Amino acid sequence: MERVRTVRKWSRRGLLALRLSLTAGVVLMVLMLIIGEFGRLVGLFDMTRHFQAQYFMCAVFALVLLILLRANRAATIALLVASLTGFRVLPWYIGRPNPDDAAREQVVRVFLSNVLGWNHETQAMLEQIRDEDPDIIVIQEYRNHWEDALATLADRWPYAHGRLRSDAFGMLVLSKTPFDAEVRMFGVKEDSVVGTLTLHGESVSFLAIHPKPPKSRATSNRRDLLLRNVREHIGQPDGPTIVAGDFNATMWSAPYQRFVRDTGLRNARQGFGVLPTWPSQLPVVMRIPIDHVLVTRDITVADFRIGDACGSDHLPVIVDLILPESP
Repeated sequence: MERVRTVRKWSRRGLLALRLSLTAGVVLMVLMLIIGEFGRLVGLFDMTRHFQAQYFMCAVFALVLLILLRANRAATIALLVASLTGFRVLPWYIGRPNPDDAAREQVVRVFLSNVLGWNHETQAMLEQIRDEDPDIIVIQEYRNHWEDALATLADRWPYAHGRLRSDAFGMLVLSKTPFDAEVRMFGVKEDSVVGTLTLHGESVSFLAIHPKPPKSRATSNRRDLLLRNVREHIGQPDGPTIVAGDFNATMWSAPYQRFVRDTGLRNARQGFGVLPTWPSQLPVVMRIPIDHVLVTRDITVADFRIGDACGSDHLPVIVDLILPESP
């Protein structure tokens, strides 16, 4: 009997500890969500907004356990967190385009990859690029040892614009078709490539950007400045436009949301899911989506998927686009 009482005593303590831990976790998520609402005013606070998918999954998990534990008040808070974050996460799985087969024959494929500057697994990346056979390739963190490797792609992608750099902000854009482009800095030290391509007879504006990661107040401000200057440059596009890059911001980040609101661009992953891309070393439930391809609404997205990391901390993004027909 004494042993049974001891087991029951420890079971009650364990359940109480679990209940308290779950309640503390739910309260912490509420705090993170509140802090994130001030991200529009304080750049560093915006970092808490990147983890909406994680908050949602944790809140649903906590909600189920708290209901089983009959912790009604904590369960109510978990339900509110799950509802709010679900409202932000679940719509990314709704509204996938369904173009017909005839339209798919005119697909333009974009391959975007932050290859990680000191990554030397160049051959694996080259094989993936050739297998995907994109029309446009955007390589970010383009450093010296990638120059010779990417030069081997000139047989299929002879047109190139970009610049080598010794830091993490070199960039190279490769294309099968000729295009006019230039490297611009938009008031910051990080390179962007801005140009115009002709694809399937359509003139398309193309921008590749890579803002600074928001590791401090200064770098957060630099990221936000680049995004602001680029969106002012784009304005409200009156023709097909593609913007691709490692934004160092998720779809829930305040600077990202201002960017799409002011330009009218939409994320090509809409309808395909959150599809997180960084950091590739972690399990998928711990990653966040910071690599984006944004397009004007006259462009149809036929497919959006994630490639293999090939030594980088980012997963490549492969997007199939269908351009509008000329009037």
